[in-house]
Amino acid sequence: MSLAKKVLSVGIASIMAMSAMGISATALAEPINSVQSATSISLNESKTATLKYSDIGNYDDISEDTVYYKFTAPTTNYYEFTLTGYKTRTDNNDPSAYIDITDEYGVNASSSGGLFNPYFNDVKSIAYLEQGKSYIINVFYSPIGTQEYNSKDYAETAITLTVSPHTHDITSVVNDGYTDYTCKRCNYSYTEFKPLPTSPSQPTQAPTSAAVKVSKPKKTKIKKVKAAKKALAVTWNKVSGVKGYQVQAATDKKFKKNKKTVTIKKQKTTKTTVKKLKAKKKYYVRVRTYKTVNGKKVYSAWSSVKNVKTK
Repeated sequence: MSLAKKVLSVGIASIMAMSAMGISATALAEPINSVQSATSISLNESKTATLKYSDIGNYDDISEDTVYYKFTAPTTNYYEFTLTGYKTRTDNNDPSAYIDITDEYGVNASSSGGLFNPYFNDVKSIAYLEQGKSYIINVFYSPIGTQEYNSKDYAETAITLTVSPHTHDITSVVNDGYTDYTCKRCNYSYTEFKPLPTSPSQPTQAPTSAAVKVSKPKKTKIKKVKAAKKALAVTWNKVSGVKGYQVQAATDKKFKKNKKTVTIKKQKTTKTTVKKLKAKKKYYVRVRTYKTVNGKKVYSAWSSVKNVKTK
């Protein structure tokens, strides 16, 4: 048999095998984050799942600690996903729980978080979602550290997810010539610039609007932080439509102690090295973008924080 006939024969056999198993050609192109067992959840709805976790010895355990939901946004807007029912830890650390929101291709939703948030004293994720688009809501909870698990190495916990609309809680910071407005509960923010006053020597002008609203640039996400000798190599995602980036490193979560700031003036640059740090010291790192409006820098919200120990 010729080589061409052999290839054709193998191709036909493969297609027949796929048909016999009920697999279509399009099935091989399924979204990478498609979860067949995901339970549908709607706006203003709550759903409860019982998660189980147990140490059964011999390096084995029962880890029914994750549940998936599917949510389709009715309008393009901000939404809140709230997790309740988990137990607090006996060591006063944050609960081992989070909510992760991605589209069906595994891309994180804008403004998505999901870690324990002291502002709410619960686990809440806020995300900006597009109308008609479906999202996978990944809910995780581990009872390790709770009184129930510590006493019997087993826990069975009913966890409830609630979906609701999000209302911005705006706080303002007045600066020279402009005011920054930021939602304390998500990454929504914008800047208003005050009109310049007219000097006495200039003719009287027609009244102008009270302020010019300028939206803040999109934030970026840290890809990797690598330790070096008294330094840190930081890499982040490139963001279109910005002027550059600002990288900060400090030895405390509030970025007050031993703070170092590096400004990157090119939009295409996505890595830098923060130097002259203390040796063998744990540093927290964050990155934000900026653009220039009327000669002033307008910054995005900070990225999530990563930490690493210098060499």
